[in-house]
Amino acid sequence: MNIKADTTMAELENLAKHFKDKYGIHCYQIAIHKDEGYKDENGTHLNNHAHMEFVTLDERGINHQRDFGKRLDGKKILSHIQDDVAKLLNMKRGVSVKTSKAKRIEPRVWAGLKEE
Repeated sequence: MNIKADTTMAELENLAKHFKDKYGIHCYQIAIHKDEGYKDENGTHLNNHAHMEFVTLDERGINHQRDFGKRLDGKKILSHIQDDVAKLLNMKRGVSVKTSKAKRIEPRVWAGLKEE
């Protein structure tokens, strides 16, 4: 997930606790990456982001990963998770792809376009 330059590990740990309490998923690893980005004529642009890895199995060993495509209050659960991240990390929520009509570009395609 994207994070702010000043996002702390404590904030991400709080987010992990929220996900466990609300969605029943357990975060077992968090890594903050502040060493990636790019340089252009305007300077260096860092891509501050974090990786959070979750176990989606419940105490009986049933995998609930498919549940994240289901709806809750008219929105998909993944959309609720994005809302939660923005709120708990005090960030601006991104625009829904349904609204923006943006097309996803795969990372290798993006890298090729940048080379051109």
